[in-house]
Amino acid sequence: MKNLVSIFILNLLSVSFAFAQDGGNAVQGQVTQNPQMQNPSLVGAMFQTLPLVIIIYFIFYFFVSRPQEQINKQKKAMIDSLKRGDEVVTSSGMYGRVVLITDDTVLLEVFQGAKIKFNKDALVKKL
Repeated sequence: MKNLVSIFILNLLSVSFAFAQDGGNAVQGQVTQNPQMQNPSLVGAMFQTLPLVIIIYFIFYFFVSRPQEQINKQKKAMIDSLKRGDEVVTSSGMYGRVVLITDDTVLLEVFQGAKIKFNKDALVKKL
């Protein structure tokens, strides 16, 4: 997801720089008489687009990245608090009771005597 955000920001910057270097003529369809707009510097264009990039970064952070970090933190806390006898639900929707916990896996009893080994990341909810 972070790669998509960085690609989006880079595309936005490239369009903004092209618009600033053109002086907005491509959109306006006319040549401006302002000499400063005929050949703006790259630094000036960067300072014009910097507030927009910062706003977009914070929007993505608060609506995409931060909520996902909180969900991951809650899931890690749930997995760390597992103990023998807890009832859990897996990502495939299978209900089971924890029998054995190892470093990466959990052995669940899904029916009397039927035990299945799952990766800890497959556990979704503790009942």
